[in-house]
Amino acid sequence: MEEEFTVECGIEVQTAHLNKWKKVLKNKVHKDLVTWAISTNGEAKTGYDIKRGNDLDNYIGNYHYHKKEILK
Repeated sequence: MEEEFTVECGIEVQTAHLNKWKKVLKNKVHKDLVTWAISTNGEAKTGYDIKRGNDLDNYIGNYHYHKKEILK
């Protein structure tokens, strides 16, 4: 039987990924990332609905494209 990927598990993964980004991003960029990432957590029905992994990578890529300086 396969384990369910719960919202709580998704948020744990999201938090770990956000903490890794915190080490390399400027504070403002990281704050913007966190705000965006958690903005829909309350609507999530499963852990797959939580923004994490590639979702965060894509946000950073787009942020960098439009705002340029993102790294510490």
